[in-house]
Amino acid sequence: MNINPLHCLLLLCFSALLGVFDLAYSIPYGSPDSRSAAMGKTGVALAGSTNSAYFNPALLAIYSERKHLGGHQRIALPSVIGFASNDTRDLVDIDDAEYDQQLTNGVTEFNNSLSPDALISSLEALSDDLRDTSSEPLFADVFADVIVSIPDRREGGAFHFGRRGVFDGKIDYTTNDQELLSDYLEELRYVNGGGTPATLHPELYSGGQLINPSDTLDSSVDAIALLIDELAMSMGWAVTWWDTDMMVGITPKVIRITTYEFTADAVSSHLTQRGEHVNNVKLNLDLGWAKKLDDQITVGLAVHNLIAEKYHTESGRMIELQPQVRLGGAYQSEWGDYAIDLDLLESDPLSKGDPTQELGIGGEWMIGNHSLRAGIVSNLAASGENTSPLYTFGARFNIGHFYTDLSYGTGKNQTGAALQLGLSF
Repeated sequence: MNINPLHCLLLLCFSALLGVFDLAYSIPYGSPDSRSAAMGKTGVALAGSTNSAYFNPALLAIYSERKHLGGHQRIALPSVIGFASNDTRDLVDIDDAEYDQQLTNGVTEFNNSLSPDALISSLEALSDDLRDTSSEPLFADVFADVIVSIPDRREGGAFHFGRRGVFDGKIDYTTNDQELLSDYLEELRYVNGGGTPATLHPELYSGGQLINPSDTLDSSVDAIALLIDELAMSMGWAVTWWDTDMMVGITPKVIRITTYEFTADAVSSHLTQRGEHVNNVKLNLDLGWAKKLDDQITVGLAVHNLIAEKYHTESGRMIELQPQVRLGGAYQSEWGDYAIDLDLLESDPLSKGDPTQELGIGGEWMIGNHSLRAGIVSNLAASGENTSPLYTFGARFNIGHFYTDLSYGTGKNQTGAALQLGLSF
């Protein structure tokens, strides 16, 4: 039994060394488990999560007691987790505002009565929203999973079927549109102050009527989305190598990725699907390694998607997903569990967003049969407002063998939430 796990370990180290020298066009490592989502997206070295096999399959072999004594088995039906940039929510607000209709109504009112108030208000709000949302990426990451996890003494296994959606894009608020809206506001404020229409900006009129700016504005949204269907089976073993005890794990999986391209007129924000392409089903591997330094401290290293793969969109745009490598540490005691995770590689965005390299820290504290959790996660590769951290919180409630996990994350640029219902046995 020593050969296969040790080969996994060698492959893990080799892929990690290769990856350090190359940026990966990849999606973030992710957090499909509500416990992790509440603890700063940590989990590479922390035992006990329902979906610990996702973070590091080696953790399936971390326990000293047999599975029927430890009560560490978990079935999650379902597990739903989502993170989204606040600007993504703002894009929805722009859609709800129906600026294209507001502008049409405002122009009609102005042309009929020379009353510019409604149009000025709409133009000011549109300009503010476009300026604010164009400054940061539009990003969303959502998981839905069914999980069966059976860790055991010196070996363990898990089954996972999940669907993940990743959306990445950006509003292009063009210089022409900024100047055009400024000209309209200057003209309308002049008329509102008693000036004669078409004096400052006669080019905004045709046949004595104010032109609807929504017919001219060309700011747009460009985005890419991936829908990832994954069927995986994880295995972990405790092994001894050069008189050193450690754990190794492997997750063979089947992946199908569907790519989507979207575009939208930024004034209406009605996303239009420009293309959909279902890529071929492919095989891939996740690898993991962990070691208990003593009864309380564990370190871990994991690689997601060991085999680099290329996918393409309907228009032929290529997306290359390369391995993601994450290092983690955990300290578990009667006073609480604490964890820290770090992405060793920086992942380039799918579209026009920021690269991703996350550092997360989290803790969990038991209160009777329940637990409270908190954490913080920061994207070290971000720029602008995205450098602000995400603060995460959560709780677990147990009623017999049934449990409910809840988490919530909030930050200047991002919001997240998670719900997991399950059975422990």
